[in-house]
Amino acid sequence: MAIKRIFTDMDGTLLNSQGRVSADNAQAVRASEIPVTLVSARAPMEMKEAIEALDLTGPQVAFNGGLIYEMEEGRVHPLHTDIIPKQTVQLLLKSIRRAFPEVSLSYYDLTHWYCDTIDKGIRFEYDLTRQAPTLVNDSDRFLLGQDNTFKIMLLSFEEEEMQDLLFTRTGQRSPTYRSIMAAYREVYGEAVPVTVLEGIATEEDGYEAAKKLARERNLDCIFANGDDVAAGIFRYYQQQPLPFLCGQENQLTSQLLGISTIDHKSYDLGRECFRQAISDERRTLVLQSEFIER
Repeated sequence: MAIKRIFTDMDGTLLNSQGRVSADNAQAVRASEIPVTLVSARAPMEMKEAIEALDLTGPQVAFNGGLIYEMEEGRVHPLHTDIIPKQTVQLLLKSIRRAFPEVSLSYYDLTHWYCDTIDKGIRFEYDLTRQAPTLVNDSDRFLLGQDNTFKIMLLSFEEEEMQDLLFTRTGQRSPTYRSIMAAYREVYGEAVPVTVLEGIATEEDGYEAAKKLARERNLDCIFANGDDVAAGIFRYYQQQPLPFLCGQENQLTSQLLGISTIDHKSYDLGRECFRQAISDERRTLVLQSEFIER
């Protein structure tokens, strides 16, 4: 089957450790004459060097899908945009700055990268992308964000600080796990065995877990702790019958692959939590989880 288009990540994939396209890679891509779309968390201005090195002319994907665009006469021509609402941007910026004042904080709109101080994180990103930030000298104004913000970036080089930034649940001690197992026993009873694997967080984790489970047991159902994990399980089972598979969070991966999932409305919940965290208002918001069968 002929390859019609190549979609590739940039950092850690196409680019070398200095954040550049090597001459050999550039030559190989150009010689293939296969259309290439870059898919990256980078901003368009940070992708421009690679686009020019590879002579790319078609659609490109920036900000992890927040922007699909083409370059026309050296300018970004948006084909699809999905910006972060300005109110959400302000809530996040103020909450992060208050809770983690030492973390390098910056954000992007279509054409600019904004920060209010040149710290270690900003210098690191500059060395990687060779793009200069727009310095906002007034921190209060910086925390107001922009009308068309696509990305908020946090950088930290301290392990303990990174751990503080993570919201984690630990296996069988979590309330989620206990609730799920109570529901399982109510439906199936105690006699039906269940296998629980901990430390599964990524698509590759899901793939490796599926290999292990398939060797050990004939499974009727796999309940994954995220759609990315479910995607890895789905990938492993391409060559054999797939047990009933359910992910969580209704992410793009489950939508594209047709995987059933549970939408916990986590984005809405997080937005409301941050909003109340920086305001005096307190209210109860009821969000109903939704099972989406595909």
